[in-house]
Amino acid sequence: MPRASGSGASGERVAGSLTREEVEAEHRHGAALARATIVVRVAEVLGVRQFRAARDRAAGREHRERAARNAGAAGLSSEAVLRAITAEDDAPGVAGAFDAASLRVAALASVAAEIAHVVSAEDPGAAAPGGEDADQGDDERERGYHRRPAMAETETADHVQPSRPSRDAAPPFLACAFPVAVAAPLPIGAGAVGRDWLAQMGIRDTEVSGKHCLFTRARGGGFELEDAGSRNGTFVDGERIERCRLRDRSVLRVGRTLFVFRELPLGPSPASTPVPRPNIGRMIGPFGLAGIAQAIAEWTARPPRNVLILGETGTGKELAAEAIAAALGRAPLVPINVGAVPAGVFEAQLFGHVQGAFSDARRASRGVVASAERGAVFLDEIGDLPIDLQPKILRLLENHEILPVGAERPTKVDVLLLAATHQPLEAMVASGAFRRDLLARLAASVVKLLPLRERPEDLFPILLELARQAGTPLDVGRCEVEAIERLLLHEWPSNVRELAAVLAQVRSLAAGAGQRDGLTAWAVREVLGDDERSPSGRALTAARVREVLEACGGNESEAARRLGVSRGALRRFRERGEDDPAHR
Repeated sequence: MPRASGSGASGERVAGSLTREEVEAEHRHGAALARATIVVRVAEVLGVRQFRAARDRAAGREHRERAARNAGAAGLSSEAVLRAITAEDDAPGVAGAFDAASLRVAALASVAAEIAHVVSAEDPGAAAPGGEDADQGDDERERGYHRRPAMAETETADHVQPSRPSRDAAPPFLACAFPVAVAAPLPIGAGAVGRDWLAQMGIRDTEVSGKHCLFTRARGGGFELEDAGSRNGTFVDGERIERCRLRDRSVLRVGRTLFVFRELPLGPSPASTPVPRPNIGRMIGPFGLAGIAQAIAEWTARPPRNVLILGETGTGKELAAEAIAAALGRAPLVPINVGAVPAGVFEAQLFGHVQGAFSDARRASRGVVASAERGAVFLDEIGDLPIDLQPKILRLLENHEILPVGAERPTKVDVLLLAATHQPLEAMVASGAFRRDLLARLAASVVKLLPLRERPEDLFPILLELARQAGTPLDVGRCEVEAIERLLLHEWPSNVRELAAVLAQVRSLAAGAGQRDGLTAWAVREVLGDDERSPSGRALTAARVREVLEACGGNESEAARRLGVSRGALRRFRERGEDDPAHR
């Protein structure tokens, strides 16, 4: 093992068991170097953030050794650790080494015992290597096994709590929800930002001031947004603000641009601000499909035999099944709603039947599963499957075979089984409505689809696609920002299915008022009602506008601030006139 004298560092060593010779060598090189080596060896498998905090609190060798034993696990060079434990402040590069470290679970079990033994080696009463034990150690080393010497009986090792591997996560960021899909890091330390900041993202917004708003760190953690004296105001969750603490999924409005504040990306966390993703098959979502995208990538490398898709009503479970089947090269995809199939014909419809199996079986039928050979079968609403029919699906999952009604021998099949449900299967198992063994088989590969309320930044791209499918594309330039904001703040209990219905109603109302191609705030409020979470969600009335304008001496900017709307929205309201449907 390489050595360094004085305050130098011990060379890098892999995590593993200490031999007696190594323990003796540490003892001979002095207590200081022995203590440093203990820390280095543990630091190679420690959770460095915990270690750093514990190190700062440590007053002596015993505390440092205890902090090391209690740490988690991650890789780090010995030089970096020695700099970290000997310097008043962290040496340059130490923080980076900490953040780059990764978990080595295999070493955790032996770390505490090894440290305790090395510490006890400094005790003159500790057993010295040699004799029969040493010969036995040589034999064991020849077989590739390093024997761990017994820990001192008076020393009790601290239990090392299991921990998740540390990973670099993206810092908080802003996902642009309208008019384009783009992401940007939070401009902390940049001062007041505005028109030029948006231009760097490719967004041209003439209603944004040159210095519009300011992002700062809040006391006690978190972030705040402050209006910088902008002409049209800054809004959070539909309410005009002077200063506001941001929370995850806060909807921010500056000018005609909407952002969603994100503390963490949706799905697997990248190490930098996420980039909008392309669509997955017919699934739309530049930000909220990261989880299913990663799952499909993993399954492409190691294809599963069955997949369980979980999601609320209207989240696109059948679209997800299509995308998974296509990615895995499984065609055709045969969908069947198990809740809509009568129990009496379920088995014959899925697994087929032989001729004469029952009174109406004049001809044999292959059934849905056999017809999808080398393809995929999508069992929608698997939670609605009666308990007495569930063993039939279990046999297919376990043995990859089916037994047609009336047949004497089972038939092997090669199909990908995709099952989906919006129901809580674990709760159904507890109540006896769903078989635990079936759930265990189905849950071997699972993907969960996010509801629309948890990915509001995906709403406008989905809206554009729904309008295109309906044959009436939206003109982005004629979509009022307040209308999109109101849609983003809605909870959407039925998700995309409800969004499609609301879009149809809004477009119908607007067309009746001679307003086509875009979306208007008055029509959206007419369908959804006012947003109860925000006082600015109250619809404007002519009387209210006149009252506030008179109180402000005709100053539109001040009146807009008091009304909780942007100056542009107030001006558009006044231009429509008294007879506009928005006044209703």
